[in-house]
Amino acid sequence: MTYTVGTHYLVLLILIVGILWIGFSGAVTTPGYKAEQLERFVCQAALAAVTLFLTCCYCLRTKRPSPLPVDYSLERPERVFTALVTAYVLVAILIAYFVLQTFPNSGDEYDYVFQGMTFLSGRLWNDPPVVPEFFKVPWMIIKDNKWTTQYDPGWPSVLALAITAGLPTWLVGPVVGLTSLITFILLVRHVEDAVTALVCAIACAATPFFLFNTASYFNHGLAGLFGLLFVYFAVRHFETNAPIAAILAGGFIGALALTRSYSAILFVLPVVVMIFRSGIKTVPTKALWFGLGGLPFVIALLTYNGLVTGNALLPAKSWGYPEPELYPLTSLFTENGFRKSAANTVSYLFESSEYVWPLFAILYLAALIYRVRTNKAHFYDGYPLLFVIGFLAFAADAGNRYGPRYYFEAFPFAILTICSATVHLLRSHRHVLAGRIAFHLIASQILVGATAVPFIAWLQYTIITERTDVFRQVERQRLDNAVVLISDRTGVLSPMNQDDLLRNGIDLSGAVLYAVDLGPRNNELIESFPDRDIWIYRREENGRERTLAKAYPRQR
Repeated sequence: MTYTVGTHYLVLLILIVGILWIGFSGAVTTPGYKAEQLERFVCQAALAAVTLFLTCCYCLRTKRPSPLPVDYSLERPERVFTALVTAYVLVAILIAYFVLQTFPNSGDEYDYVFQGMTFLSGRLWNDPPVVPEFFKVPWMIIKDNKWTTQYDPGWPSVLALAITAGLPTWLVGPVVGLTSLITFILLVRHVEDAVTALVCAIACAATPFFLFNTASYFNHGLAGLFGLLFVYFAVRHFETNAPIAAILAGGFIGALALTRSYSAILFVLPVVVMIFRSGIKTVPTKALWFGLGGLPFVIALLTYNGLVTGNALLPAKSWGYPEPELYPLTSLFTENGFRKSAANTVSYLFESSEYVWPLFAILYLAALIYRVRTNKAHFYDGYPLLFVIGFLAFAADAGNRYGPRYYFEAFPFAILTICSATVHLLRSHRHVLAGRIAFHLIASQILVGATAVPFIAWLQYTIITERTDVFRQVERQRLDNAVVLISDRTGVLSPMNQDDLLRNGIDLSGAVLYAVDLGPRNNELIESFPDRDIWIYRREENGRERTLAKAYPRQR
C-alpha cells in the first residue's frame, strides 16, 4: 500500500488520540492530578517522539513536494481568513459557556470582575465589609478603609464598559480574542504574506493555550491585543517614519501599561533599541511621537495610583502586598528567590508542551536561530525569549492558569517566528529535505494542539464542575438570607482554596453570602449577621463528597 500524506496524518492522528486518551483519562480520575508530573511528562515526551519520528520517516521515504503552495498567493484570502476567525470565535464561545461554565476560575479572574463592577458603580474602591477576614478573596486589598484589588485598571474598565453595553462578561474574552486574531493576521500579512499569515493564524487559533486564555476572564487576551497593535504600528513607523504610526504605537503600549504594566516594559525594550539604531539624531523626535501616544494612558495610570494608594508612583500591588517575592528583580534577592523563579520557569516551559505543542520551545529556538543566521530576524522575534528571561525575575507562581499565562502576550510572536522560518526554508529551495521536514513537523504539532483541545476541555470541565459544587448545592436547597461558611478546599482533581470561591459582589447584598470558615472566630460572623442563617459546606471523611448543612439558625 502506498504511504500517502493522508495515510501519514491518519496514522499520526490515531496515535495522538491514543496517547492523549491514556494521559487525560488518568488525569480526570486521579485526585490532585497536578502532582502527577511523571505521567504528564511521559505523555508529552511520547507525543514529541512520535511526531518527530513519523515525520522524519515520511519525509525520508517520499519525494513528493510539500503540499503547502508556498510559491503562490492565496486566491480570495479574505474568505479563508473569515472562515478561520469564525471557527475560532465559535469554539471560544463554546469553551467559555459550556466548558468554563462562565465561572471566574481563580481569585485573579474574580478580582477583575469585582473591580469592573466597582468601576461600574462609579467608584474606584468599596467600603470594607464587616469582619473582612471572612470575605477577602486572594489579591484583594482591604486597607485604609478601602476595599479594592491589586490589579491595573485596564481590563476591569473594559469589563465595566461591556456590562454597560449589555454584553455578558463571559463573552468579552472571546470578542477580544477574535480581535487579536484578526490583528495578528493583518500583522503577518504586512511583514510576510497571505500564505504565512494563514499558517500562523491556524497555528495560533488551534492551540488550547490561545483558546482557553481568551475564553477566560484573565486579562492576558487584552494585553496580547495591545501588544500586537503596538508592534504593528511600530513596524509601520520604522518603515515609513510616519508620526501617526508612532503615536498610535505609543497609545497601544500605554493601554498595555494600563492593563499589564510589566508586560508593557518588556514590549518597549526592543523598540527602544530600534529607535537608537535608526540614528542618534532622530531619537528625540521618535521618542516624542511614541511618548505623545502613551502619555494619556500613563497619566491615567498615575492618577489611578494616586487616588487609590495616595502616591502616584505606588501601584496598588506594592501598596497592598509589599512582599519582595511578588516583584521583578527584588524577588531574586530574597531567600531562595532565584531557585523559585527557575523552578517556575521550568514548569511554565513544560506547560507550553501541554497547552501549545510538545516541541514548541525547541521549534521556537531553532526558528529564531535560523532567522538570525539568514538575516531575516526582526525585533519582535525576540519577544518570547525576552518574556521567559523577564519573568525569570519574578518568584511568584502564576497560580490557577491555562498554560504558562505569563508568556501569553509573546505567544503570537513565537508562532510568527516558527511559521515564517518554515515558509522561508521551503521557499529557499536550497534545503529541500529540511524544508519538508520542518513543514510536516509544524503540521504535526498543529494536529497535536488541535486534538488536545477536547481533552483539555474534558479535564477543565470536570475541575470546574467539582469546584462549583457549593453553588449548585445552594441552588438545590433554595437557600435565602443565608451565609455559607466554606470549611475546606473544594474539588478533588484540582482543589480550590476556600477564599478563591467567595463570590459576594461589591456590597454583600446577595441573598446568599459565602465566607471562609475560621473556626473559633465564626462567632464574630454570626454576631455580624444575626438576621441570616449560617450554613457550613464541608468535606466528608471519604474526601470526595461535600455536604451543605445548617449550622446556626438566625439569631432574630
